[in-house]
Amino acid sequence: MAEFFFFLPAYPAHPSSSGRTSGEKRTCLRLLICFFALFFSFSLLSGCGLIKSDSELNTESPQKKAAEEKSDLEGTPIPYDVDIVVEGGNSDLLAKMKEASSLVVLAKKPPDSLLGIEQRAKADAEVAVKLLQSECYYDGKASYTLTEHGKPRVCLTLTPGPRYTLARARLTYEPAPRVPESFRHRIRRYGLFGFDSEPLPEPNFPKDLPKVTVGQPITAKAMLAAVEAFPETLQKTGYPFARVRSSHYAINRDLRELYADIVVDPGPPAVFGDVRVRGNKEVEASVI
Repeated sequence: MAEFFFFLPAYPAHPSSSGRTSGEKRTCLRLLICFFALFFSFSLLSGCGLIKSDSELNTESPQKKAAEEKSDLEGTPIPYDVDIVVEGGNSDLLAKMKEASSLVVLAKKPPDSLLGIEQRAKADAEVAVKLLQSECYYDGKASYTLTEHGKPRVCLTLTPGPRYTLARARLTYEPAPRVPESFRHRIRRYGLFGFDSEPLPEPNFPKDLPKVTVGQPITAKAMLAAVEAFPETLQKTGYPFARVRSSHYAINRDLRELYADIVVDPGPPAVFGDVRVRGNKEVEASVI
């Protein structure tokens, strides 16, 4: 610690009539020198870093403090192993389950507790049941076990059970489709001048959904794709506003069958009116 000494000259007191005035001057001079000494000491200590202001002491940024607090709250990640078993050895189900499993997809980002691992396993079991149902295994089940000794290991087991088959894929039209007379004897002309032609079939309104096979298993993806694609079939035959109004699916667990009932609104037929050609001075209307 630095110490500072200031030497003040001693002035002899001369007894006179003005002695009181000289003493007051010497007192004021001493006070003034002490004030400058204290100010100089404070400035020197501040420059040496012994005294700092509040702003100088608080040098850490808020972002750094937040990161440190977050690291204190987060625990150490716990790596784990995961096994997925499909009873019956269905390799297709195994591959799809691995793609949908959070245990597998997030294995390189393990949680910091066994509870976090178990939550992933529980979520995967729910996803497994939905996967089995989408593949026509409506009695499918899924379970998991978590071994905590040593490195945690999760074993997820899928039990597909019997596979259901499609028993019905019925189409119902509301309102009933209207077929104009011009649609019954249509001819398509083609070629350079339209001299070639061929008859077109009448619009077809099937009772069963195309692109599915009754009596065979069908996945949810294939069924939904077939339902979505059907209105386009009607649109190509002159019903541009055809749409699926509703669809209903049911299963019979005793017979292990799936039933699909689809209601279609065909919309009005699109009919061309008379074609009128005007302003043709050099080309005949029949050619146009």
